[in-house]
Amino acid sequence: MNSRNKIMKSNVKIIKYTIILTLALALTLILYGCGSTETAQKYSDIPILELTELDNNVESDGFYTASFGEAVIEVRSSDEEGNIKLEIPIEYDTTNQVYISMIDETHGSILYCSSPAMGQMYKILYRTDDGWDSYEEIDISSQLDSYPNSLTMSSEDTGYIGVALRNSSYLYHTQDGGQTWEPYVVDESVDNCNGFAPVFEREGKNAYLILDMKINSSEYRFRLYQSANDGKEWDIIGEFSLPAYLSRYFLKDDVLYVVDAQDKCFSIDLK
Repeated sequence: MNSRNKIMKSNVKIIKYTIILTLALALTLILYGCGSTETAQKYSDIPILELTELDNNVESDGFYTASFGEAVIEVRSSDEEGNIKLEIPIEYDTTNQVYISMIDETHGSILYCSSPAMGQMYKILYRTDDGWDSYEEIDISSQLDSYPNSLTMSSEDTGYIGVALRNSSYLYHTQDGGQTWEPYVVDESVDNCNGFAPVFEREGKNAYLILDMKINSSEYRFRLYQSANDGKEWDIIGEFSLPAYLSRYFLKDDVLYVVDAQDKCFSIDLK
């Protein structure tokens, strides 16, 4: 009788450990963006995209560029002369960042991010409706609990900010011209990652978006998504690796150009 009791207790322990291990595995899959074993198996077949390294860097397909002068943001035309259109006075040091997104020659926005000193980063959005003859200033610091790395305005009302992870959000979305921003989910199975604002065709409904998949410390792996309905739904195209971390990317003539932190430019043919 005692022997049978011991066997039964042993079996109960084995069952308990099995349940604990199963729950731990499920939790691990969820935390690292897999969500479930079924999802992990599905994503194991994602194609690897081929990148072509270019001899010369390709500049962004835009109307204006924004960069730092001495205590100002300089908005310049994107032609060869690069004439200064406007100067926005700011407080500046070498850790500040600035991102520009133009819908057309008239409408666009600039995102200015100060140094994250003492954990406080100022995030100011500047908007123009007259080609930077004038601008509106919107403080969105309290709405983004993350470090921005990119900005895209797809229309006068709709825009996206990609961020480096500090909480559960990798993208933020506005539908009122930048006044309010909310977390934006592209793939519910992926959370523990950095996001980059999507890029849109000048004409048409296609858009492309990149998420940082954080494979390991020695490999920079990214996942590329496509939307055929102006960002309402997203499908995975594939994954690719870079020799250095992603700096920016943009779309031009059915080609996605990807620039890494070492300023090397690669192309992905989307045809």
